[in-house]
Amino acid sequence: MIRVFKHHISGLSIAFGLIEALLFLTVVGLLWEYRIDEVLKNTEGPLVFIYAGIFLFVIFISIFASLGLYNKDVITNRRVMFFRLAVGLSAVTITLFAIGYLYVTTAPLTQYPRPLDVALGFSVLVGVLLITRWTFALVSDGRFFREKVVILGAGSRAAKLRRMIAADAAPRYDIVRCIALDDEPSEVEHTARISRSSSDADGLMGLLFQGDVDEVVVCPDNRRGLPVDALLRCKMSGIRVSEPLAFMERELGRVNPDDLQASWLVFSDGFNFSAFGDATKRAFDLLLSVIFLLFTLPLTVTAAIVVKLDSPGPIFYRQERTGLHGKPFMLFKFRSMRTDAEADGPRWAAQNDSRITRSGSFLRKTRIDEIPQILNVLRGEMSFVGPRPERPVFVTSLAEQIPYYHERHCAKPGITGWAQINYPYGASVEDAKEKLSYDLYYVKNRSLFLDIIIILQTVRVIFWPAGVR
Repeated sequence: MIRVFKHHISGLSIAFGLIEALLFLTVVGLLWEYRIDEVLKNTEGPLVFIYAGIFLFVIFISIFASLGLYNKDVITNRRVMFFRLAVGLSAVTITLFAIGYLYVTTAPLTQYPRPLDVALGFSVLVGVLLITRWTFALVSDGRFFREKVVILGAGSRAAKLRRMIAADAAPRYDIVRCIALDDEPSEVEHTARISRSSSDADGLMGLLFQGDVDEVVVCPDNRRGLPVDALLRCKMSGIRVSEPLAFMERELGRVNPDDLQASWLVFSDGFNFSAFGDATKRAFDLLLSVIFLLFTLPLTVTAAIVVKLDSPGPIFYRQERTGLHGKPFMLFKFRSMRTDAEADGPRWAAQNDSRITRSGSFLRKTRIDEIPQILNVLRGEMSFVGPRPERPVFVTSLAEQIPYYHERHCAKPGITGWAQINYPYGASVEDAKEKLSYDLYYVKNRSLFLDIIIILQTVRVIFWPAGVR
């Protein structure tokens, strides 16, 4: 859980999030000073005030987290950050006014904050948030907070690792250099070569201490005959020594299936399954599904009417998918394609697919077509969070081309998941391999805490979709 928490929310994000939430509570408290005075006069007043503060704090943090406002890549992109900040403040304000209205109608008070106080307080809050966000962007972008990493290796595996690191929108590290081994062909630019001989420990240590390195990622194409003594001295000198799989899992939130070995799956931490954990996840799924159904009922009815009026055919679309341990089940969705969409056989959806109806295009972009899958969750065939279920015909084909593809079926498939919020819609074998790397990360580290993070981030994906087809 600690590793998952560190990956998703950095220490700086936590600190600035707490500062913003406390400032928010302070402004709200000043605006409602009359109400606070009245509440504190009662016997249970102080306790009620503490509960209200905790409730407001959770609302503020949840809404901002769901919009990705604690993600470093959002905070350092000022245009995106300002827009989402406006959306977040609006959502918080609307929520507070709704709660305040319900409270006032059930417990009338004699005095209320004046409109001018509300406007002034809101302006102060916006100004304070902009200052904290600007400060966070400056501080978090500084190289002082980044770890310095050296890649030991310069072959194809090292090149792939560098490409993945370059694609990371908000790296928490700097690649200082690549060091090639003496007999290794080079596919990336390197600054030095060292011998595989263990006697070359001083040479490697000298290269590492030149740049004050924090970590060495051992990534040669051929791992036989590594300079073990040199790496051991690095470890004992306080420099972290990592394998590519461990580094990618910790820093990139994914597990590359090309580098996987059965022994790593067997002996590594994670992949924990228990009756208690399954029961907790099932209870969470049922509670969330009932709440979600109640809140989306008007939207569901409207979508059903639109689908029926837009094109001939059924409202719901039933399709066979692969579930837990490879067991097939029928998945429910709002129909978004013509009834003859697969007359020529099953195939992946393409960009600007001509088979998609007018209403279907909107339903897909807003993810409304996924709502009926709540029925699959209630029936126990799916979970709210998990790997996306694929069609059996695709699973058979992908399993033949991608190693360890069936391992994603160790967990129940989900409506949303770690791969969905980190990678756009996939329509090829290469896309399926990339999504599998995220699915394996989820299966290895799954927990209720990670599920909550994914659900909050799903809100961001719904409002700012990427790769929807």
